[in-house]
Amino acid sequence: MRCSTLFLPIAMLLLAGCEKSFDKKYQDELEQLNAEADEIQAGISQQLAEGAEADTILAPQEDAEHPANDPSEAAP
Repeated sequence: MRCSTLFLPIAMLLLAGCEKSFDKKYQDELEQLNAEADEIQAGISQQLAEGAEADTILAPQEDAEHPANDPSEAAP
């Protein structure tokens, strides 16, 4: 009986320590994942901006290559 009364408080202390350790590791992993997600999002935003810039550069060239698409030059 005496052994069981000592076991319960010790087990509770160990459990509380494990819980704190788990919470700290969980928070660290969550922060790391959020940082990686922010990096990925920044990379995607940069690629989208570069793609939009490339589209604006290529648009006049494509119009010059396909003048038949221009309604002002269509035959009457």
